[in-house]
Amino acid sequence: MFDETEYEHRREQRLKSELVNEIQRKRLERAQRLIEQSGLKSTIEKYTFTNFLETEEWQSHVKAIALDFVKNTDGGWLIAHGQTGSGKTHLCTAVAGELLRNQIPVMYMLWRQDSLTLKPSGFIDSKELQHRMQPYKTVSCLYIDDLFKGGASEADVRLAFELIDHRYRNECITIISTELLPNELIAIDEAVAGRIFEKSKKHRIVIGRDSAKNQRL
Repeated sequence: MFDETEYEHRREQRLKSELVNEIQRKRLERAQRLIEQSGLKSTIEKYTFTNFLETEEWQSHVKAIALDFVKNTDGGWLIAHGQTGSGKTHLCTAVAGELLRNQIPVMYMLWRQDSLTLKPSGFIDSKELQHRMQPYKTVSCLYIDDLFKGGASEADVRLAFELIDHRYRNECITIISTELLPNELIAIDEAVAGRIFEKSKKHRIVIGRDSAKNQRL
């Protein structure tokens, strides 16, 4: 005997399931597009939380800070200071990867390379510079890798302040790695350092200089 109520119930359940699957499919597609656009596709496959080296207590500690940031971004910032080769870029990239998978747009900025295209020169007018800088200012999450790597000229400081101040005032998620320790960043520019420190109070990683922590050696 045909049970219309049961039929309608099953039909409703099937439609709900199809809707959920469609939503999941669209979310995955959007996440994949964001990963492709971020400039981090190959890197986030290489650097994950799963393969981050944890043989020392300090490594577990810094990983825990990064994981907490993923769960509690809320317009906040993450900064990783210190020893070269200690896994700062690995952790920051793992964070960026998780945010991308959560459909948060991330833009990667390798400071030493990308800053060159954003500083004044005789070949680029100010209007063009502002046009180039706009995506870095406004993207939902900006990941600055190796801030002030190779030195900090007056032009570098002006550029850093313009980017960081805009993101600071507009509550934009920002991830920063730098070989500079906190006191060294302050010495370069207190205004830049102050804004970074205020926004990263809960998620600041400091790895003291110690060649034993350099995983490349």
